[in-house]
This record gives sequence, structure tokens and C-alpha cells, in this order.
Amino acid sequence: MDVPGKTTGLDLACCDPGSLIREGLLAEDARLAARDLLLCWLLRLSARIDAADAARVLIRAYADLPRRSPCARELDRLLRETANWPRGRLARLDRAAALH
Repeated sequence: MDVPGKTTGLDLACCDPGSLIREGLLAEDARLAARDLLLCWLLRLSARIDAADAARVLIRAYADLPRRSPCARELDRLLRETANWPRGRLARLDRAAALH
């Protein structure tokens, strides 16, 4: 499944601080649940980087990594979900909620 959106100019190291996502995708037996890994990644990610853009970089960069554990497969699914929610889309939802 292709993940559309911009990713130009984003460095892999900036998009995966500490290689947390890479390690989570490769883990055979994760110590944390996929949602916990995603939250840790989001907290480590620079505020200047849109999480959706970073997720798209990681999906493409790690496309060939095996997802052996259920946690790794869930983490992959969560990254793909994150990629669908760039800041601009979230801002539109926030503005719409403020109108109601």
C-alpha cells in the first residue's frame, strides 16, 4: 500500500530518533505494546517535524523489514494510520470542532 504525501527533505535519523521504530518493527518479542512504542516515538520526534510526514518516510525506508511479531505488525498499522493525519488535516478538524 502506497502512502501518499510529502517526505522530501526529511532525514531518516530525524524521523526515527534512536531507531525506536526500526527496533520495534524488528523485535521478535517487544517489551512494549505497539501503542506505547508509537507514543514514545511521537514524544521523541522533533516538534518541527510533522508526524505524518515522518511516518511516511519510515514506512518507505523500512518497507523491506520483516514484521515477525504481532507488535511489529500493529506498529506498522499505527504508522500507516499516523501517515494519514498530517497537521493540516488535524487543524481543519480542530477548527470545525470550534464552530460547534
